[in-house]
Amino acid sequence: MRDDGFSLKTRGHSVEESTPDFSILRIHGAPQDMTERLSAAFKTQWPTAPNTISGGVCRLSPREWAIIGRSPDDIDQRIAPSCGAALFHLAHYRGGKSCWRIAGDGAPDLLSRGAQLDFHRSAFRAGAAAQTLFANVDALVAKPGDESAFDVYVDAPYKDYMRTWLTVASRLAADGA
Repeated sequence: MRDDGFSLKTRGHSVEESTPDFSILRIHGAPQDMTERLSAAFKTQWPTAPNTISGGVCRLSPREWAIIGRSPDDIDQRIAPSCGAALFHLAHYRGGKSCWRIAGDGAPDLLSRGAQLDFHRSAFRAGAAAQTLFANVDALVAKPGDESAFDVYVDAPYKDYMRTWLTVASRLAADGA
């Protein structure tokens, strides 16, 4: 991920913006061993359960995954041999997505101001992901690790809007409003 310089720290949480490499893979007519081949090629457990993320790969739907934080060249070298004869479509969104890492004990409160999901650690556990409206913008929210950090991915044209929304919501959360 490339850091774009926007950061915010308040009592209870911090926000860091970046522009990740972000690709979408869609596979049709996949053979039974497809996920095993992809796991081996990417050296990570390829997620098969709905709304999960593992090793920078997020399952979006039964035949669709987001691959985050890997260069398009790296992905291209791994996908074609793994997919074999299966029909697949791979789209790279270089610079097309922005990510906000929201971390700290107050992160679930800030996130709940933007989306109607339960972000409490007992409900939105490590490895969870969800496509949702966040601050009225289509987003992918993921909790890739055990720490109290969440990643929110939105289309890059919403960057200024999200910066403003997160600044205002962070102030309100810090003030207890």
